[in-house]
Amino acid sequence: MALARGLAIDPALVLLDEPFSSLDASLRESVRRDVRRVLRDAGTTTILVTHDQDEALSLADYVAVIEDGHIGQFDTPAGLYARPATPRVARAFGNANFVPGVIAGDVAVTPLGRLRLDETGRDTVIAPGSSVVVLVRPEQFVLHEDVSDDRSRARVLDVEFYGHDAVIKLRPEFDESVMLTARTSKPTALPERDTQVGLEVTGPVVAWQSDATGAHS
Repeated sequence: MALARGLAIDPALVLLDEPFSSLDASLRESVRRDVRRVLRDAGTTTILVTHDQDEALSLADYVAVIEDGHIGQFDTPAGLYARPATPRVARAFGNANFVPGVIAGDVAVTPLGRLRLDETGRDTVIAPGSSVVVLVRPEQFVLHEDVSDDRSRARVLDVEFYGHDAVIKLRPEFDESVMLTARTSKPTALPERDTQVGLEVTGPVVAWQSDATGAHS
């Protein structure tokens, strides 16, 4: 009703401030879809304020991330997720694994292998030999039963099965103080807890200079 009253005067701009926060999870999802459809049909520009990453990514055409009172990044939802401007933005939108690396041309040499850098839209070039922090998203991991020497290895700590996918917690051999998170959309053949797996990273990765704020906080 509040949305209907607001749209009745044909406004140029609508502000929604945490509009779904009081709804339970299942109702929130259906109401979000309805609100998005109504606003698109009305053709009304809308600013949505939210702390919910799912809302931001699923509802918005563009997302502005506020960091310390300033816009840290303004991009499409896909751009924010794939190419976050800072480690803090990376962590704000989905699970983020950070590993150390060194730049060597168009790759980062890491304990997980030589990972191809995503240079899309990059404003600055990181000099060869620079130490970097590398972002690996959980879905970029491929787990192998083969634990041959040419792959980094990890021990399976836990497996969380969700039906449509599964999340695997891993303790890598290269640093046992670190926990990595992998996600698979093919949860029919999952590794057993406390077994070893080989790690492979697919697709390009984003890297920042090692002093990038918030990488390990």
